[in-house]
Amino acid sequence: MGGSQFRIISTISSQDANNLVSNRHIEKVGFFNTKELEKGFGSKEKTKLFKMDDNAMSTREFSLKEGKLPKDGQVMISDDMAKEIGKHLGDNIEIEDKIYHISGIYYGTTHGYQNFYNIYLNVSQEILLESGEELSPFIWYKNIYRTYSLSEEIMNNLETKDVTYGYNDLYLNRSFVFDPEMDLLKDYSSHILVFALFIILIILFYSIIVNLFLVQESKSIEEYSKLKSIGATNKDISKIIRLKIMYISQIPIALGMLLSLGLIKILFLIINSVDKYFSGGKDLYSIYTHLDLKLDFRIVLFVYILSFLIIYIGTKKPIKKLKKNSILNGLKGKIRDKKHKKHDLKYTGNIEKNLSKQFYKNSKYNFRFTGITFKIGFLLMVFIMVAITYYSMDKKYNRVNKYETYDIQGEYATLKPLDEDFIKEIKELKIEDLVNFRKEIVFLDFDPNIVSNKYKNTGSLSSLEEKIGSFDNMRVEIFGIEDEKFKELVLERGLNPDDYVGNKAILLNTMGDDFNIPVSDMKDIKFLKDGVTELSLSEYENLIEVKGTKTRGYEFTLNVEDKIDTPLFDYTVMKHYLNVYMPKSQYIELFDNFLRIADLDQYEYISVKTDNIEEIQESINNTSIEYFKVDDYFLESKLDEKNLVKKRNIIGSVLAIFLSLFFVVVGFSNSYFSFYNLFLKRKDEFLLYKSIGMDKTLLESILEQERKKILFSFIFSMPFIVLAVTYIMSKLFTIFRPIDFLLNLNHLFIIVIVGGCFITDLSVVKRLFFMFKLTTEVPKFL
Repeated sequence: MGGSQFRIISTISSQDANNLVSNRHIEKVGFFNTKELEKGFGSKEKTKLFKMDDNAMSTREFSLKEGKLPKDGQVMISDDMAKEIGKHLGDNIEIEDKIYHISGIYYGTTHGYQNFYNIYLNVSQEILLESGEELSPFIWYKNIYRTYSLSEEIMNNLETKDVTYGYNDLYLNRSFVFDPEMDLLKDYSSHILVFALFIILIILFYSIIVNLFLVQESKSIEEYSKLKSIGATNKDISKIIRLKIMYISQIPIALGMLLSLGLIKILFLIINSVDKYFSGGKDLYSIYTHLDLKLDFRIVLFVYILSFLIIYIGTKKPIKKLKKNSILNGLKGKIRDKKHKKHDLKYTGNIEKNLSKQFYKNSKYNFRFTGITFKIGFLLMVFIMVAITYYSMDKKYNRVNKYETYDIQGEYATLKPLDEDFIKEIKELKIEDLVNFRKEIVFLDFDPNIVSNKYKNTGSLSSLEEKIGSFDNMRVEIFGIEDEKFKELVLERGLNPDDYVGNKAILLNTMGDDFNIPVSDMKDIKFLKDGVTELSLSEYENLIEVKGTKTRGYEFTLNVEDKIDTPLFDYTVMKHYLNVYMPKSQYIELFDNFLRIADLDQYEYISVKTDNIEEIQESINNTSIEYFKVDDYFLESKLDEKNLVKKRNIIGSVLAIFLSLFFVVVGFSNSYFSFYNLFLKRKDEFLLYKSIGMDKTLLESILEQERKKILFSFIFSMPFIVLAVTYIMSKLFTIFRPIDFLLNLNHLFIIVIVGGCFITDLSVVKRLFFMFKLTTEVPKFL
């Protein structure tokens, strides 16, 4: 749906369309309708002409391969149509005795068995509305956050009834617009995680700005005090500092944005290169795979304003402290400190420990702020690393293995059964086994009385209901296996293949026991009672209107001839579906009765077992080209799966490296300026110690005490932060426990932890070394 927020899929009346245009809550609306032309192009007998206005046409921008979206009176055709009829960008084409200019070519997905091409024609909105024809709208609201409530209101006020509609979930979710009927914690856990990370990052940058600003402005304290001594007011000082901030912040913000864009561009280039390498040099630069950075002025402006806002807010408190600094403190190069109780030195025999303890007591606020900034930085690292661990575990433990027995799988878009000669040619290759089948999902008329007591009593039934949302959504996947192979598989089970005629089938009578744990840990439990011999099924999940009549499509009864507790053949089955097997010939007879409303994509599958995967896959591909268009089939093997895992690991490592570099820069900046600010006030203190005869060894010992105190506090908090984050993540992503996260932490996480300690320690050492150097200077004010 492009960038629209809501779409009414059914056509609505011309009056309803005009009402949408005048709706005060709608920013813009796009209309289109579809006309089927009897005249086709090339090998296609017919043409589907989509008449769309500018707004509706903008939703097709994602599919544009070359050229531009059509303007009024221009058209856009698919790349496969352009190749077949010999048309190019900028050519003219005749449609219904009219000549149109081809302004764009889009990625086409018309299957070989379909007898039409799709053409998109731009027609002005005024003409569409004046035509009196029924139209289908795309809607953009002025307030995106009212999408759901406004859409419901619009649907209730339409004179056209029983329309189908849909929300642009991808766009709405990306904009943090949530469906009020959904569970926020359960259904939008990833959004909550992203938001939490965003807040942590903002707080971290805020702390860096505060410390950096105090360090930077410490050089100007004497200047401000001199201005105050000749009559400048606090308001004047505040204005000077703010103007200074506005001036000096522009270049860092601009450079930061340019550097970020450059790094993202490099990151995308690396990911695209890895993707292309593992795809064997195929053209992956399509709308589905190629990552590209397209600048949006609104996003750039948002980042700039947000950066400036963080700087402004981050410097507000330091400005208040600077402008109220006394003239005497300023001339000494000191910043007015927060008022608190001063602690006298208590000597217990160890001067360095006593001096260190006294400084800590007298600077508790500064120490606390420094410690918090360290922990926030570490918290951000932990969140990212635990999130990476979650996605790694999800792929490892929460995915059904696609390849166990069969090494190659093929998917073919076809309405009719695969050609027997095609299957014969594949069987003649040096393969060990082949299964050819079709499959389709239908919906069960659920009755809780048919469920086995074992499944009910273990609490599995409630877990299943939570997984599928409602038992009205209970799905049954029917497999139609090539007759000879079906007979072979049935005989292996000791069953009689002659029993499966008409609607008689074999039921895989198991279901997952608990859908709150990873798939790899699930157990299969008997689902239906032994006495169940029939399943009442329907083509569609909900009632739909066909020629004025509401229906669930073709409704039928499937006779359960036998039940098994393991899949009939090695193929991925969903743990929350019922699975049924029957001969393909009987399957085809059954599904010939289906209405198939707008159901254009139908597939047939093959699974092949072989020892020579690469060679056989290439041979199957060469054979497939003789029978199908390249876009009409898809082959995948164990080797492809392994390459996919390698690709993901490499891309994951690249992302981890970029994130680690980010953490190094941010973490060191945070540590460095925190300690710089914390120890800045100790300049005079160390000079005083030196002036009364304290030697270098004793001063180093005092600094070492400070270092240990700060590092101990930070390191002591690390395990608690890790435990807290893993607990929160286990609540957001409920299938994994905290212990699962801890046991599966990526090795890079350990490196990050060590790196965090190293960065902190390095910054402490640098700052303390800096303070020690100051002791060699002659004090100006004591």
